[in-house]
Amino acid sequence: MPRLTTILFEARFYFFTNSFSRFTQQDVTVEFTFFNTQFNLNLTKIEQTASGAVACQLTEYLFPGSIPMSKVDWGAKSSHEYVANYKLLQKAFTKNNVQRYVDVDKLIRGK
Repeated sequence: MPRLTTILFEARFYFFTNSFSRFTQQDVTVEFTFFNTQFNLNLTKIEQTASGAVACQLTEYLFPGSIPMSKVDWGAKSSHEYVANYKLLQKAFTKNNVQRYVDVDKLIRGK
């Protein structure tokens, strides 16, 4: 993986895999601007990322072919539906030798 991609990956996934309470409103605004522009989304609050769909999109962007995007449930509404997206994410991490712990319990609550 090129160094720039590695840096982008780590920066973006730091945002997704750490407690959201650590981030300032400015941090969130910068990340949302990136995601909204890059992926044609309309994110306005952290809770909208809880389903794991945006994390899957980011992973697919950085590692093309890693996640079958047709299997990502963008309409997931509850935590038990989110788990399937996080399983796709974990498979992509394994496939690409990404050693990153993802605290699914916190993320599905938007915390």
